[in-house]
Amino acid sequence: MKTNSAQLSALGFCASTVAAVMLLPQLGWFWSAVASCLAAVMTALAQKYGTTPKKPLQFALLAWNLLMLGAAARLLCGAFPDGGVQIGLLLLLLASYAAQKGRQTLLRASAVIVFLLLGLYAVLLGLSLPVWEPTPLVKPVDAKLLPAALAPMLTIYLQKEGKMSGVWLAAMPVFCILCAIAAGGSSDFYTAMKSVAICGAMQRLEPLVSVALILGGFCLMGLICAVNGELMGTNCGKTAGAVNFLAGGVCVPLTGLLSDTVLSVGTAIFWGLLPLLTLALDFEKKLKKRQNNA
Repeated sequence: MKTNSAQLSALGFCASTVAAVMLLPQLGWFWSAVASCLAAVMTALAQKYGTTPKKPLQFALLAWNLLMLGAAARLLCGAFPDGGVQIGLLLLLLASYAAQKGRQTLLRASAVIVFLLLGLYAVLLGLSLPVWEPTPLVKPVDAKLLPAALAPMLTIYLQKEGKMSGVWLAAMPVFCILCAIAAGGSSDFYTAMKSVAICGAMQRLEPLVSVALILGGFCLMGLICAVNGELMGTNCGKTAGAVNFLAGGVCVPLTGLLSDTVLSVGTAIFWGLLPLLTLALDFEKKLKKRQNNA
């Protein structure tokens, strides 16, 4: 695999860990598996057959991505419950700066971060899974959480750097399932790590989860910022970082006014249906072209 493809795979995987830890465990392991598997399959199809959307749709996607920067910053404030909104804004600043310096900077950082995350989650899962208590096979599905698994779909807009490999795409559902199992009856993986029994003594492991979320959150927002830079074009290269930070910062309180349903439906449309729509339209054009040539 080319170096850039390996780094892009690492970036996509790291970005996916945020939802796998903070949101998808609420679905239970079965629906977490369904959501993450669908996201992996959709990403693979879009990488192979998809095309870049036309200009009007690109502007709509850019506007949604800026809104999602605010939503991601707001969500990641939960990495340190007592930290306040400055945690999310600081991550947004770092991510926008890294993307501004160039995609290579972000990709190299993600190649290091992925090993740190794998180490942290290996420790956390290794300590929590042995004391896991069985939970119902299928929980009542909260459909609003399903689109949270779609973050890796954004990597298709950075295909100049490469594509996510099948190994990393397959690793995402496995990781989501393990986090959901470890969370058990808790609302998320972070809450479950507040009381893990080690050698009969209860331990609080959430500081390790906070570190992992900070690293994964940086990659998630860095991925969104990099895609936004691609959508803005080369003419906005020097201002893309400022736009990402300022617009994303403004959207932090704005997303607090929007319902979870609105955010969920928008994510499903812009991060899921839009790439598949361009794929379908491109396939139809190729089919007509073949028929005309025949």
